[in-house]
Amino acid sequence: MAQVTRRIYTLLALFITTLPGWAAAQSSQDDILWHDMGATDPYGYEWFYFDMEAADGTTIAISFHAPNAFDPSLGALALLGLGDASLHVGMLVQVSYPSDYFDSELAGKVFDIREYLYGDGLVDFSLEPYFLKVGNNVLTRDSYVSPSGLERPVYSLSIDTTDFRDGTRIKGEFTLKGLRDGWKVGGDGYTYVDDPTTTEPAIFHKWVVVMPRAKADGAFEIEFANKNPVYGAFSDAVGYHDHNWGSVPLFVSNPGWLWGRASNQDGTLIVVRMHEHPLTPSERLLRGVVFYAAPDGEVLIDEADYYGEPEKVIFERSQQVLASNTVAYNPEISVSFADEELPWEFDFTFEESILESFPAYLRAKYRLEVDSADSQGAKEHDRYDRKLHCDYEKHGRYEWCDESQHSAGKIVIEYMDLPKLGQWYWETAFRL
Repeated sequence: MAQVTRRIYTLLALFITTLPGWAAAQSSQDDILWHDMGATDPYGYEWFYFDMEAADGTTIAISFHAPNAFDPSLGALALLGLGDASLHVGMLVQVSYPSDYFDSELAGKVFDIREYLYGDGLVDFSLEPYFLKVGNNVLTRDSYVSPSGLERPVYSLSIDTTDFRDGTRIKGEFTLKGLRDGWKVGGDGYTYVDDPTTTEPAIFHKWVVVMPRAKADGAFEIEFANKNPVYGAFSDAVGYHDHNWGSVPLFVSNPGWLWGRASNQDGTLIVVRMHEHPLTPSERLLRGVVFYAAPDGEVLIDEADYYGEPEKVIFERSQQVLASNTVAYNPEISVSFADEELPWEFDFTFEESILESFPAYLRAKYRLEVDSADSQGAKEHDRYDRKLHCDYEKHGRYEWCDESQHSAGKIVIEYMDLPKLGQWYWETAFRL
């Protein structure tokens, strides 16, 4: 019954966006919907991602997955073309503390809490009033009027997530108020399509940045089976929110990518580099810095400036180095442009590894420098140095991917290796 209800919500929301007066807002409505991808496609997936970084360096990343593309039991079945994706949902919550954190017992610690849920009735969605419920975790959306008179979104997250491995539980309340207009690739959000001649591809991956920058507040508690709990609270943190959904396994749409976002008093940056699968090429893959805005919100770089012209993007990286868990990463990465109207260069330099775990996962801290060859054109944004957390992700044997996400001067990059991930799918699935 719950599954039928949420499909009705999705259909109703799609119908509303076709009514007179909704034409101009149609894409934004689609951006915030839960699409119930598992109802129509065995490989369907969707996640709502949020991250926040407090002034003391504490970083929290929260993902609502429905369906959950990273569920090991679903992954094993998907390799056989079996299973019902709509029944596999879950949550991922990661809490990271910097190595110089004032509490020595927490300094450098990362709590990686994954909840894999299976069954019907685990997801509920409503467009008006807006809420998404996955297990015991609830996401709501409202709006506020900014001092400049613009209406911007407000998201509230109520989290109650229990790790499927050791029972670690995190509970928390978080609020993110949007400070920048939303942004998406190519105006429609598609980063992969099977047929570039249609506006409604059957096979696709879509990525929408709902909040390039947000003000975040929150409090949380992490409970353990055999030790004292950890408490945390923050205000005026730097936040971010994006939304991904698709109908094709990620290793098909793109076997690897670099994703990064930086947002602080010096501006807002989103950098993405995707690598295509040799058997499923796509003209939609992103090649470099896709969005860069000044502190006042003025857009200095928009991926539309070079979309479809990958030769304009100069992406350089040093020779790969293996971490202790055999994950390959690049100590130095540089992105610039063969275009005098895009005078910026973005340089990333590895500082330290934060987390190395199986399967093939690496999180590392990078330093970022932004330079401009044209100081007048760049106004006061000629150069700034910030520390970044970088998450790198590697997909398969074809191309590595490095994925970065930046909050208040820090980016996280994670690497994943598909052969190892596939093995983990099988081994873990039979233990669940």
